[in-house]
Amino acid sequence: MKTMNKYLILLICLIALPWQVMAQQEPLRIAMMLPLQSNATQRNQNMDRFVNYYLGALLAINEVQRDYAPIELHTYDVEKSTYKLRNVLARPELDSMDLIIGPAYVAQVSIAAEWALEHQKRILFPFSSSVPGIENNPYVLQFNPSDEVSAKAMVNWMEPRKDSIHCILIEAAANEIPNSVKALQQQLLVTDIPCSFVTIKSILADSLNTVLADDVENIILFNTERYSNVRTLMPYLMRAAQGKKLTLLSQYSWQGEAIALPQIYSTVFRHEVDIDSFAYGAEYRYFYPNIARVPSKPYYDLLGFDQMKYVLITALRLRENREDAITIPYMGLQSDMQFRPISPMGGYQNMNIHIVHTK
Repeated sequence: MKTMNKYLILLICLIALPWQVMAQQEPLRIAMMLPLQSNATQRNQNMDRFVNYYLGALLAINEVQRDYAPIELHTYDVEKSTYKLRNVLARPELDSMDLIIGPAYVAQVSIAAEWALEHQKRILFPFSSSVPGIENNPYVLQFNPSDEVSAKAMVNWMEPRKDSIHCILIEAAANEIPNSVKALQQQLLVTDIPCSFVTIKSILADSLNTVLADDVENIILFNTERYSNVRTLMPYLMRAAQGKKLTLLSQYSWQGEAIALPQIYSTVFRHEVDIDSFAYGAEYRYFYPNIARVPSKPYYDLLGFDQMKYVLITALRLRENREDAITIPYMGLQSDMQFRPISPMGGYQNMNIHIVHTK
């Protein structure tokens, strides 16, 4: 496994070298702080997704550099360590960066956000849906919408359909309700969307039919984000669905499960992405002929490509003193982005959310 890690590091260095271009034009300077875990003795899919993200980001650099400006990329493997992150943030070259991407883990995010505010450097957090202090930190860009924004988007989708839907809120887990579910329940309570509350005992007693409406779509909402908490309840839902119209309000992470019911879920990613239909697919195969793409949702290499391309284009606009540089919509291959300030003195949050309704 150590040998594989050395090959991985070598591959990244060889790929990156052509893009560290020396030119008369002042290059864009971008820093990436990712948990690449290059020294790990064992690797898993969770670790490899960050490498995939990095590979996609390099393809975006290649494209933008070819068409617009030279780019100088500084990559730091901060692992999961706050100690390593603080050491990187203390490096003098970070003061010359146009934009920073990362880190990924919760414990590191608040440290990086505080540094960005102190040093007045814009930083994009690629995987976070919550950044402490963002309401007073104009240098933060948060890619994943907050739970409140996601809940509002779902309710906005439901409200025009309120005459043809009925929400069923089910207690499926006894532990603390996640904030995403709380946010959605709060949004539902301030609307006139029809809702009913059902206990887990009612489901296990096969009495779900007693609260289901006959002539509208019954949308089932569980108070958990874990599919393992609801898996044993699916047969009860399937029996109830024989006589009524049932749709599961799902989590994006549940899409790999074998769920026979129609689903509604929110996502920042486009529902279907055929990579081979884009020139990107050919570029990927050309630069990384020996790296097999592992099917996943989302494709983390595409996530890296879209986020890096947005960062580079935004950095160019900031150099031109464009006041709207951050908020200009970006149409990506997998991810569209629409950043908006969350308060007059606050940072920016991606507000672009797709509501997917499977039939």
